[in-house]
Order: sequence, then C-alpha cells, then structure tokens
Amino acid sequence: MVKLVIVFKNENFELEADEHDSVTVFRTQVYSVTGVEPERQILVGIGNNPAQEEDLLSKHRVTNGQRILLMVRPGPPTQSASQPTAAAAAPAPAAAPAPTPAAPALTAHERMAQQLAQRLTQQLAANNHNPAGLTELTRRCESFARHVYYYEEPATRDAALAVIPVQLLEQRARDAEQSGDEKRQPDARDELLRQLLHWFKTEFFTWVNSVPCERCGSTETQNAGAARPNASEAADLAGVVEMHQCRQCTHVSRFPRYNHPRKLLETRRGRCGEWANCFTLCCRALDFDARHVQDWTDHVWTEVYSNARRQWLHCDPCENALDTPLMYETGWGKKLSYVIAFSKDEVRDVTRRYTRTFDLPEGVRSRRTLCDEVALSSVVARLDTQQKTRMRITANSPRALELASRAAAENQELAGVIAVQATRALKSEELRGRQSGSLGWKLARGEMGLPAPSAQLSTQIGAVVPTPFAGCLLVASERNILRYDITETGSWTRWVWRTVPDSPKGKASLSLVVRHASGDGAAIASTAAAAVAVAASSSSSSEGDLPNGATVLAVYSELGQVLNLATLKPFTSNYTFSRAARAIFSPHDGHLLVSDAGADVIVRFDGITGAFKDVFARGTSSVPLSCPLGMAFSADQERLLVCSSKTNTIVALNARTGAPLSVLATGALLSAPSNLVVTSSSSSSSSSSSSSSTQAGSAEDGHPADALFVTSKGANSLVRFVASTGRGLGTVVSCPQPHDVVLLPSGVLAVSSFASDKLMFVDATQYAQASSSSEQPNAALLATMEAIKAPSAMAFLPLSATSRDCASPRDRSACTTPVVH
Repeated sequence: MVKLVIVFKNENFELEADEHDSVTVFRTQVYSVTGVEPERQILVGIGNNPAQEEDLLSKHRVTNGQRILLMVRPGPPTQSASQPTAAAAAPAPAAAPAPTPAAPALTAHERMAQQLAQRLTQQLAANNHNPAGLTELTRRCESFARHVYYYEEPATRDAALAVIPVQLLEQRARDAEQSGDEKRQPDARDELLRQLLHWFKTEFFTWVNSVPCERCGSTETQNAGAARPNASEAADLAGVVEMHQCRQCTHVSRFPRYNHPRKLLETRRGRCGEWANCFTLCCRALDFDARHVQDWTDHVWTEVYSNARRQWLHCDPCENALDTPLMYETGWGKKLSYVIAFSKDEVRDVTRRYTRTFDLPEGVRSRRTLCDEVALSSVVARLDTQQKTRMRITANSPRALELASRAAAENQELAGVIAVQATRALKSEELRGRQSGSLGWKLARGEMGLPAPSAQLSTQIGAVVPTPFAGCLLVASERNILRYDITETGSWTRWVWRTVPDSPKGKASLSLVVRHASGDGAAIASTAAAAVAVAASSSSSSEGDLPNGATVLAVYSELGQVLNLATLKPFTSNYTFSRAARAIFSPHDGHLLVSDAGADVIVRFDGITGAFKDVFARGTSSVPLSCPLGMAFSADQERLLVCSSKTNTIVALNARTGAPLSVLATGALLSAPSNLVVTSSSSSSSSSSSSSSTQAGSAEDGHPADALFVTSKGANSLVRFVASTGRGLGTVVSCPQPHDVVLLPSGVLAVSSFASDKLMFVDATQYAQASSSSEQPNAALLATMEAIKAPSAMAFLPLSATSRDCASPRDRSACTTPVVH
C-alpha cells in the first residue's frame, strides 16, 4: 500500500492505493474523491497511454507520499444514452465532420468500470448528497476492500494453519454429535465452524482491557496517551500505539494496535478489531468463504458462508456468538447505521440482516446520513466489481456464476429479512448485553444492553423475623441484587432480581435510596463503593417490576457514572465525579443529590433528566465535609445529615440550600461512618410509603422516637444517637464491616455485614425511649440471615394492599408466594 496525494484545483486529496492494482482501478479511486471521470483524467506522473491502462501501479514506480497532479481533458462530461445533451437534440449539421481515429478497444472490466463511474456521476447529480460524507464512506470502504487480500497470502494462511488445532476441532465436532449437544450444528462444516469459534474465544485469543507492565508485570496500569508506531510496528500495519503507564513502577508499556493478521497470530491479543481480523484469517485458512464485516458504530465481526444452509452466518469471535445477528441492536442497544461486508471477491451492504428497525421513523435509515441510498449502492457496486477484477473473475466462469447465484439469493433474503426478523422469536444470546470488555469500556460505548430479571434462586425461605409486614427488600450481594418478597403473614421468597456487572467482592458493592412515584424521597441506604437511587418515573416505569412505579439508578464509584439499572445507560450528565459515593432525592424539589467523596462536595442533578444543576453543598472549617458518604433527611426534612467519613462526624446542612449548619455528632462511637437512617413516625412514612408528614416521632407507633442509627464501619458496629441533638446513646449491634442499615416496618432494622456474609435484623422498638443509653449491645438482635456473599446495599419498598399478585407477568414465574401490592 502507498499513500498518494492527488492535487486538483488547488486542493489535496489523500488516498491509499495498492501497487498491485491496475491504472484503470486507480483512476476509479481518483474519481471517487475528485468527481473527475476516469476517461477525462490526465495524471501527471502516471502513464496516460491507453495501452498502459492494464499496467500495475508498481510499474510506474509510485512512492509513498508522492504528489500526483490531476488535469482534466477538454470536452463535456460523458452522457448516457437516456440523457442526451442539448447538442444531440439539435438538428444535424449539413456536413458531418471527418471521423476521428478509433480508440483502442476497452476490455470488459474497463467498460464496466467506466459505466459504473458514469452512472455514479449521473445519480449524484440528480440527488442531494453530502460530498464530504460520501468521500469519507468511499475512503473507508476502499481501505477495507484492500485489507481482505492479506487473508489470501499463502504464507499468511500457512501460518494460521500452523497454529489452528484442526484435528482436535474436527474431533470435538464429532464428539458434539455423539453427546447430543443441543447447540450442535446439523452440518459437519458448520459444526467445525462453531468449534473454531469456541476455541478462538476460550483458548487462543485474549481480550485487552489494560496492558500489563512490561517491567514488573503489574496489571495496575493506566492509559498514558498514544504514540506513532516505530518502523517494526509499522511493518506489521500498526496504525497507532497505545501507551500504558504502570501505577507501581511508573514504566510505560507500548501496545501497538496491529492490523496485519499474520502478526496477530503471534500476539494473540487485542480488542474487537484484532479479534475479527485474526478470526477471519483462521476461517479463510480452513477454506471457509468468509467476510470481514465493518459496523460504522465501531465494531467488527465475521460472516461465513454455510453451503448446507445456503446463507451467510453471523460469527462474532469476541462473544463466541454464531448466527445471532440481532444481538447488537436488541441486546447491546446499538444504533446501527452502515454494516458493510468485504471479501476477496465481494463487497455487500448487509445492514438489513442486523436490524428490525431499518425503515422505522427513528430507525437505521434515518441514521445513514453520509450519502443517499443510491450513491451508497453505486459505491458498493463499484467496489464489488473492483474485487472481482482483482481476482480476475471473468464472466460466465464457474466462480462468477456461483457468486451471482449467491448474490441473487442474498438480495432476496435481505429484501424480506426485516419482516422475518420482526416476527421471529429472539434467541437468548440476542437479548444479552456485550460480554467482552471491561464495565467502564462497555458503558462508555453504550453496549451494556438491557438487564432482565431472573427467576434463578427462587426459594421459599419461610419467616425471617417474627414481626410480619408486606414489602420487597432488595439486597446487593457479590454478583447479584437479590429480591425478597415478603407477605403480610411474614413469608419470605428470595430470587435473583438483577445481575450486577463487574462487581467482585469488595470492589463494587451497591447502595440503594428510594423515592416512590406518588410521594417524597427518603434516604434508605448507601455504601462505600457505590450508590443507587430508586427514582420515580415521570411516565410509566421502565422497570415494570418494582412497586409504586419505582426505577433504579446506580452510582458506580470506580466509574464515576450514575446508571439507570433498567437500561444500563448513564443518567447524570455534564459533571465529572472524582469519587461518586451516595445518592438521595430531595423531598423539596425532587432533584438528585450525589455525594462526591473525592471532591468533598454534594452535587445536585435534575431528578428527571439527570442534567447537572450545581454544587449543592461544600464544607467549612467548622462544619467539614471530608469524604462525604451516606445522607439522610431529618424527621422534619429541614436538615440534611451527612456522614463526614474522614473526620468521624455527622454534619447537618440546610436541606433546602445546602448551607452548613453544625457538626451534629462526634465522639468514640463514630469511626469511618458510612451510612445512616433517621427513625420517627414521619421518616417511617416517607421511607416506607408516599406520605410527606413531618410530625414528630413517638414510641407509640412501634418506631423509636427521634433516633439516628449510623453504621460505624471502623468500629464494626451499628450505633445510635439522638437525631435532634446528636447525643450518643451507645452500640446497638456489633457486626464486621457494617455497610448498610434499613428501617423496615414494625420497627425492624436490617443491617448488612459485608465481611461476615450476613444480614442482621434488630428490634428497634427496644429503643423507643430515646433518652436511655443503658442498652446492651446485641440485646435486640432478632435474627440473622447467612450465606449471602458480601451483602452491601439494601432498600425496602412497601407494597400497597391493592393486589395479591406479582408486579408484572415476568415476576409471576419467579414468585413462589403471592405478594401484596
């Protein structure tokens, strides 16, 4: 490949050319970027003798970076027979001019290239189009069309065969037939493809999130920018080199993004580009007809032709996915635009295979804005012809007839595929979000997909606490968010409500905070690593399976992201967190407050749109906000109480303005306070229903009056204070690393013990007399629930007495006991 600069009308047009292409093919490339028809081009530095048109560019000794001046032959542009010029319509002159010498006869491929160029000129003139967009689309397509010829190099294919365990894969294919594997493909070659895909994913290639340090081997590295490839890296087609700096020894390691598939057989690592590139080579090495598929929304995969099924099969090596074409749109949530497939002898627009929404008002067609559909078809047709020319596929040859038959069948398939896709049942693989890549990377690309509730672990576990109440308790564990449905008779049913992405123990525990659709918000819980808010939806709930129309937002500390767990899309915008910690909705304006523990501030976002509004609160020297974590509103909702973790204090802020008021609580009871809950009759109502009452609490309703419970993480205990004065009243219960505390109905406190894998339930009614500080630790412990891996966040959602069924049809399969709604 050489990079050339075409100089035309004082403008420079850069393009890549293959030295093995003929001058005819090169002229078509020049036409695509300048609009000058091939027959009118005078290329200074390239032979312009018609006899030299089939010569390869290499014969003309073009060099990288060479500037070629383009001049235009005099005369009008070529017109088609269907569009005669004005001169053609005028009366014929009395005497015909002398005939000019006949030009040398063109080959069939030259005539086809010229006809396509002429047709493209006419179509572009007749349609509105985006010249810059068309140029960019053409440039990219030409680059991809050239790249696939690396798969045809004999030495490269031999190198692939040397590393592919062909006999082992064939044996596995035979074993799959004998074992009755339900995923086995009926055809032997198709099954070999499935085995190749599985081997490539699980045994051969490695995904790269961050590059291990070359010096000390540490995996704790961070991106440090990019560099130009050196000569060796450039020889293997590395376009850019990522730089990753070690957090331990500060050494900077290089990660060249190689594009030559033979080099990838050696490195065996990369991201989706390297994966699809190398896998397509492996398919060609095994004599599969394979295409390299480019998705303009930044993904790459492979298509392989199945002779048994007489159709092209979607293959994604990153996901170990075979024939799941709707995975990207319905599972990942991608907004597709252009999906173009390239092989040695074909270029095809296969977008329709991967979508259900092509012609919908806001569907795929609306996003195809680089050029109009006619121009796109012309570019694809020209490149398709160009590929066949390069492979010297002549008309009526067996390969030409085979390709024509396939193309006709594929055209028919793509013409009707939208209707078929819209009605067929989706495969399970087409409903899941992206599997490859780190959580942060997937979130940044918007490819997490839509998480669905699961009926796994649906278990009737009987009564847990002696005091019955109806509700739904969510508990974030090591990998899942568990849902406990509780009836008014005290029966508990457990099932997996959500799978938590990338949350190994101790790194990404969640916390929950609740506001119901019909009332005010109240802090329920928060933990050290992340925060979650359950917010009212302004319209119908996107979750559909939580009571009172609630939806769930999650604040991931390590990502600096506030996510909607219904869609796994970012909720907040226009603010960069230093260390997002907790979230709570204000009962005054409905806005979302998020504590940024790294910046020592509390930030306010619009409660509906998530747009950044302002910094709500900052600390002062007398009222510090140092690593602010959990938040809760006082019983009268006029004060916002905040855990200032590094100063071991609870501070009070004006709930309406964020102005610092005082240090409410301090002393030996507090050590790294992480979360808190205020109990009174009003807080009970606001956290457990939609009431906005602000009356003072009392002991008569079963809840302790004017009490503040705090998880003192450093002291491994849940401690209690007088909420109005901050006077310490002692330790309520001892537990290793308490992460969360939730007030349940009937005066029950639930405490999550992260280090002991337990939930602890405490009778808070024993502390109804707020003035007493003589209680003994653990005296009010009602029960413990064990074997919950790393429990962190909790939230309780009360259920109204309007229904005795689960919240949605998909819940009913999971609930073994009816719950009251």
